[in-house]
Amino acid sequence: MAERAQYRRVRVRSGPRLHFGLIDLAGGATGRKYGGVGLAIAGPQTVVEVSPNEINTIVFAATVPQEHRDAVTTAVTRFTECWPFGVRLHVESTPPIHVGLGSKTSAICCALLACSTLAGQSVTVGDLVRASGRGGVSGIGINTIFDGGLLADCGHPPDGLPETPSSATVPTNPPLVLVRERLPEDWSVIVVVPRDAAGAAGDEEVAMFRHHTPLPRDEVLETLSIIYHRLLPAFALRDLASAGHALGAMHRVGFKARELATQNTAVRSLYHELVTALPHAAVGLSSMGPGIFVISSQNELGTTVSRLRRMCDSERFYHIETAPRNSGSKVERW
Repeated sequence: MAERAQYRRVRVRSGPRLHFGLIDLAGGATGRKYGGVGLAIAGPQTVVEVSPNEINTIVFAATVPQEHRDAVTTAVTRFTECWPFGVRLHVESTPPIHVGLGSKTSAICCALLACSTLAGQSVTVGDLVRASGRGGVSGIGINTIFDGGLLADCGHPPDGLPETPSSATVPTNPPLVLVRERLPEDWSVIVVVPRDAAGAAGDEEVAMFRHHTPLPRDEVLETLSIIYHRLLPAFALRDLASAGHALGAMHRVGFKARELATQNTAVRSLYHELVTALPHAAVGLSSMGPGIFVISSQNELGTTVSRLRRMCDSERFYHIETAPRNSGSKVERW
């Protein structure tokens, strides 16, 4: 550990992720527990800046929710407690909370990456997993801090414990990434978010896992086959219509079907309407929702946007326009 900071200032920017679904919530019926598939996207960004200071001082933009403030403060305090110098950390922005974008993971990991860079330390995915407490179920969010694209991971070895969400799981090692596919950056990603709903989190999320798991083994195996023999090949072949069909199949089975079923009537109805109205796009619920993503090609973008505007009541929904992200966090040093 250096006796002083190696830079005067470090700035980290990173986009969030979409989470298409978890795989094995049947106690490791496939030979591995958990695992998932998802996509790094360009925005809305987490932006964190850090500089050396006599004591730790952590400040937040007014838009950063209290839950993120508490989580970042705890993680940074623990991470830097033995350092010979303090830090001044400013969290300037984060994606919306509890809509399916992995906002808290992004905030914590960007803060820790900024601090470690300031101190001249190199950190691995495993280091961030252990320091942040994230990545205990799926590694999509934490792995996309370092690199982008479409990712599929195979989770963790079975441990004989009940299935729990990342927020209630203590990880020791990162989930193993098996597939990383670069996607065209001129594709469009639109995330439609209800103004009056939030995805399950905290105790509600733990209760959902407790109620719905372990899943039947045949549903887990079907989810696995859909992901590896339909969804991933479709994206590799740039066939968004087939990717959309595969995502539709995922939403009818396994944990993804349960996640969709827990959404309110407006979100479920909009999901089904978008799947029907956009046959050449890939539509899905991200993570626990309620955000619905639509991935379309540049050729279909005009049609996609115009149909979305007609279908989504602006008083009930807003939408975020972004794109696939094929790189990890941007780290600037001065």
